[in-house]
Amino acid sequence: MSTSATTPEKRDLRLLVAGTVRALGVGDSPLVENLADPPIEDIVRSLPSADTVSGVLLSGGEPTLRKDLPALLTALHEAGAPRLGIATDGLVLSSEKAVQFLKKSGLKRVRIGFHSGRPDAHDWIVGIGGAAKRVHKAIRTCVDAGLEVEVETLVTRPTAPLLEETVELLARLRVNQIFLRRLEGRNNATDHFIAASPRLGPSQAYIEGAIRMGEAWGVSTLLQGFPHCAAEIEETNFQGSEAEWWFAPPESELESIVGQFKPAERIRGCRDCDSVQACAGAPEDYVHCFGRLELNAKSSMPTGKSEVSVEEEEWASNRLSNTPPAPPARSGRTPATRPLFIQRQHKRDLHGDPMFGVPEFPLPDAVSEAFLEGELQRDIRIRLVQKSQEGVETLRIVPPSLDYPKLGMLLRDVTRLSFDKVEICGKGSGLQTVADVDLRRLRRRISRFDVAVFGPDAEAHDTLAQSDGDFETSLETVKRLKTFARVQAGAYGIVSDDADLRGYHEAWETGVLPGAPSFRLSADGGNLDTLTESANQLQDGPTKAEILRHIPPCLIERGKEILPQRSWYDVHGSLLEQAEHHPLDRIGLFDSCILAEQCSACDRCPGIASGWNSKNIQPIAAEAGEE
Repeated sequence: MSTSATTPEKRDLRLLVAGTVRALGVGDSPLVENLADPPIEDIVRSLPSADTVSGVLLSGGEPTLRKDLPALLTALHEAGAPRLGIATDGLVLSSEKAVQFLKKSGLKRVRIGFHSGRPDAHDWIVGIGGAAKRVHKAIRTCVDAGLEVEVETLVTRPTAPLLEETVELLARLRVNQIFLRRLEGRNNATDHFIAASPRLGPSQAYIEGAIRMGEAWGVSTLLQGFPHCAAEIEETNFQGSEAEWWFAPPESELESIVGQFKPAERIRGCRDCDSVQACAGAPEDYVHCFGRLELNAKSSMPTGKSEVSVEEEEWASNRLSNTPPAPPARSGRTPATRPLFIQRQHKRDLHGDPMFGVPEFPLPDAVSEAFLEGELQRDIRIRLVQKSQEGVETLRIVPPSLDYPKLGMLLRDVTRLSFDKVEICGKGSGLQTVADVDLRRLRRRISRFDVAVFGPDAEAHDTLAQSDGDFETSLETVKRLKTFARVQAGAYGIVSDDADLRGYHEAWETGVLPGAPSFRLSADGGNLDTLTESANQLQDGPTKAEILRHIPPCLIERGKEILPQRSWYDVHGSLLEQAEHHPLDRIGLFDSCILAEQCSACDRCPGIASGWNSKNIQPIAAEAGEE
């Protein structure tokens, strides 16, 4: 076998060899039009070495539509392909003669799509009338022939309640393994994904029932494409995203669809949990259509305690007062969407709290939101309302929000939410299109408004901003905010290692820059040693104290009263969905110092600003009397 393709660990190779699909049905086939089948010699030449894969499963398309399938199996078998199999719809395999012929050609296993024990449901999914009867016979024929038989069941909303009986039927047919695969919103499934996709909350009981049925019959049953919070089962019942390796022969037309099988990038918002490493995270197609409220089973399950706390008694008494209390904050808890949870709650006095009995999560200091270009206002408002329900004290509107076309309307909506504080930061020039009347509507409802500056004067700022007059426009924005909105407005300097710190000091001292001195280190990175030299040349005062907050104390001496700058992740945490960090955000990113455990000043150190470096980082020894 060739080593033209490599894989980091031993796993199943899903080798794309068939470019023809028999029927689309309501599934999510990666093929929407027929492609050319790669030649046998190209397929054999592209195989990895036998010791890097646990098995080879020919996929597509429909491999049995290749007229040269027996010759392909023979060539791969002679090349040493381990556990050689095909992933098929099973229609051809209903013939005992065909199965025996393929077995003699080197076939060792089959993975057959069997989607429901109800014939009409299976036929609906595959789009072929009478298919269920033939596939049922194919499974029996392959089992009797001594092949290793795996079954892939596509889980849809209409067929989810039938999973338990489907697994029982397959177990009675003596299959070796069952894969319950989540319908993905791709290709032909995109148009009907909302109608056909199983909702994770209501489907939990069906999925868990199917897993228990498989365990009772001794049949390995795995979930494919489901986040680990979809069911309260062992992690071993979830197939990891790295368990299978999809590959197509180089320069074949099938290479164009390989990307559809790569694990999706984990989207932000998943809470820390025991499965954070093994779970692929929230499915992006699912979150886009249904949101993420069903994506944490643990936060939708009460602790089961029977005692009533003092806080709960106070809540019950307040409920009877003339002024009804405000709805309780979610505090990181997922609203009830699962039938099992609803059954557990319906006999309890909830004291006005639908999530009564569910433990609350410690909330971060702030939650961030960004208005992105091209987004609908409706989508932004939905996210704002959802975040306001969590009970976080501070909402931060972060870059690039100030560039949003209808900024004034959204900022007015922000002031109507239940946050105690609202902070806004970004390029001040983006606010020049907001009318004065819209600024008046923000009066005394915004806690602070900070504009980013790239230098202490117009020349330095406009050069780095690549926009003439941007500095004056930003400062004019601050004046308008103070005049019409009457909010606390200031500026923060985004500094590189060659920044004019003395110029910043003079600008704040003379009132050119509004508010108190404030910095963030540039996301482009820099040298902390160079910045430290510039900071040492400043005279003691607010400007020097502010820049020292961003520099590790091992590089420059400072008083213990100067607290370190907090990292963006320290402020926002990982519990709630946050906006992506932006290079112009007032709060920067800091990485933990690798010497922190050896340093006595780690509690006074901000860490190392992301992208920055220093040759002089060293641990600070504990003073006499300190532990």
